[in-house]
Amino acid sequence: LATRDALIEEGVGNHEFRKAVYAYAETLYNTIDLDADGVLNPAEVEYGRMLAVATAHEASAEDVQDLQRLAEEGAFGAAPAEHFFRTLDTDLDGFLGASEFSLAVCDSVAFFGEHLADCAHPPTQQLAATLFHKADVTGDGLLGCREAQYGGLLLNSYILDQLVGLIFRDVDLDRDERISRQEVKTVGGSTHEDGDALPLLLGWFDRFDADHDGFLNESETWRFAAAMLTAQSGEVDI
Repeated sequence: LATRDALIEEGVGNHEFRKAVYAYAETLYNTIDLDADGVLNPAEVEYGRMLAVATAHEASAEDVQDLQRLAEEGAFGAAPAEHFFRTLDTDLDGFLGASEFSLAVCDSVAFFGEHLADCAHPPTQQLAATLFHKADVTGDGLLGCREAQYGGLLLNSYILDQLVGLIFRDVDLDRDERISRQEVKTVGGSTHEDGDALPLLLGWFDRFDADHDGFLNESETWRFAAAMLTAQSGEVDI
């Protein structure tokens, strides 16, 4: 990679180079300006930082897409990254080792175990090791604050992908790769003893049926699943 000084030297008197840099900056700005209001709020800035981490680690297109979906759902505004990091840094050394990160992964999988019990997910320790490797951008065997948050987002994305698979398996009764409102009503009414659950599920359906066609596609179902897990964690009111 070029050094900062080399880039500055290259940019001096090179109009085409500066033009390319400005074009890239504009593209990046538009990417992280999720509400397209011309201003970056703190959550969008945090999304930009996480996107930089993902890019530096050559994340897959799927991981980057999941990162954007999490950003659109407000994952970066839920809690300060520093607070998230401090709760996991048990030895207070300013970094997360593999064992500290693994404990966080185990706790999360155990917490959502009710949803994931039927999934064909890898053993928790293996999953933790995979996510740790993806998040360890510097390759030093430790996660800094930004790397740890990125690892947490990858874990959230993994859990959501698993839940989406379960929803399609159990709710998509006609196997047309869409979730209809009637299917949610049929399955939700038969599997929840609590009478308040079905109105909540239908409310989420109406909220995330973005094109109002009466069905949830895969992307809309992903957001539906995010609402389910958020409500389960009790962190945010839906």
